[in-house]
Amino acid sequence: MYMIDSLWKMSRYGCIPILMVLAGRQILRRYPKEYSYYLWLLAFGRLLLPVFIEKPFGVCPLRYMGKAGDTDRTGVLAVLYLAGVCAVSGYFLAEYVRTRRRLLPAVREMKNIWRCENISSAFVAGLIRPRIVLPYGLEGTERWYVILHEKMHIRRGDPWMCILGTVTLCMHWWNPLVWYAVYKMYEDMEMSCDEAVMKECASAERIVYADILLKLSAEKNICSGIGFGESHTERRIRNLLDKKKKISVWFLLLLYLAVNLCVRISFTVPKAVEERDCRTMDGDCRICYLLNLDGMKGLGHSALLLIDENGSGSVLSYNGMQYGLAECLAGRKGIGKMMVYSLEPQEVETLLRTGDLETDGHGECDNFDRMLYRWVSRIQYEQIMDAAKIYVDAGDRYEELYAAAARAEEAKRPEAEGRMEDYLRQDLPRYQIYTHNCDTVARELLALVDEEIRRYNAQEQKLTPKGNYKNMCACVSDQWGIVRLGRDTLVEQALDASECFTVLW
Repeated sequence: MYMIDSLWKMSRYGCIPILMVLAGRQILRRYPKEYSYYLWLLAFGRLLLPVFIEKPFGVCPLRYMGKAGDTDRTGVLAVLYLAGVCAVSGYFLAEYVRTRRRLLPAVREMKNIWRCENISSAFVAGLIRPRIVLPYGLEGTERWYVILHEKMHIRRGDPWMCILGTVTLCMHWWNPLVWYAVYKMYEDMEMSCDEAVMKECASAERIVYADILLKLSAEKNICSGIGFGESHTERRIRNLLDKKKKISVWFLLLLYLAVNLCVRISFTVPKAVEERDCRTMDGDCRICYLLNLDGMKGLGHSALLLIDENGSGSVLSYNGMQYGLAECLAGRKGIGKMMVYSLEPQEVETLLRTGDLETDGHGECDNFDRMLYRWVSRIQYEQIMDAAKIYVDAGDRYEELYAAAARAEEAKRPEAEGRMEDYLRQDLPRYQIYTHNCDTVARELLALVDEEIRRYNAQEQKLTPKGNYKNMCACVSDQWGIVRLGRDTLVEQALDASECFTVLW
């Protein structure tokens, strides 16, 4: 099972450099193709090397290992995967055997150049001692250019790249993006080889070379190997005749930064989070940090659940009230509203099991997905409730003044609005979506009774609730329990994955 899981991760993370290289090919289309060609090494490296650097954050969603004894895969997956590997490997092996049989009557012409009557176009065969195999009838200028092209393949180590591509296809046969990537790699390989040959020839020879390429490509080579006139002929001729941009220092610097970012992202995985219970019980009450991945229009929403010694609970959810979402995103400060939902013991058990909380229209609290919790004493429980009352009273008082101003008669409305403005000039807790939001308040309340959260708030806090949850999972001790509530929807998985672009580095 470990092998299947590792290969699945390698293939999943391998899609990242593949997509980045495909995008880079479009940006580099006016530059020499050797840059696009060698960028494929990033994708092959990720697809073939079982190396993962664990960080608190990664591109794919946070991994949950589950409790001891849980299994996420079955033996059926292993059987299906191995059957696919055998089928694809068998196909390539059969092609290799067929090519070897076709080359049995080949005769040496000179050094590593051979002639064979069973082939229609030239190609390179072998790795350790590669041979250039030419068909009979290839003479004169055509022969000279073909040999030059095949020697360039050997000099650059292209046969080894072909082997990398074949091994990659065998290992990741089920991933269509890998097949497309290998196809594009072969295309870049031939184009860059053409360019390398032309560097050693006069500029006037480009037309002659293109004519030979067009002529030989009319007959497709049926043998496996690196052939002069194989495929991509139209693109190769157009690429030969296009004028390439000159390489500048800025180009190399940007290319280096892009490669560096690609390596960091594709080889970095989120540190596995194991669901666990609290190590110690420091009291009869519990405090729970709840996260809703798709709350607040996908920004994420966090809240607190306080459970007393009788099993009853209170959910504390803080939100902006004075302004709408657009004004909040613009950074405006306003009075927030601390919603308090009282739960019976049975409702608490349902919430802890499924993450569901019926809140009559407050969608950010309807479906929680993650939870951190620990045990606290009754005194600590009351300490958090008293601190939350400040937010509750501020929101309730503002709501009363706002309602009074809205109901006031026209003549008395200025007076009512004046009382509201006077209240806003007081030193009140203010909601600000970037600096003092639902997550900030939740963590500030937790910090009142927990030193680890207090240190985290002072040093490592992130912008979003999702980012802070992931970071806290990696930072807190086993005095905190970690629980996954319910099952993630596809939307929640996508939102969890997208968090890397904000908090990875």
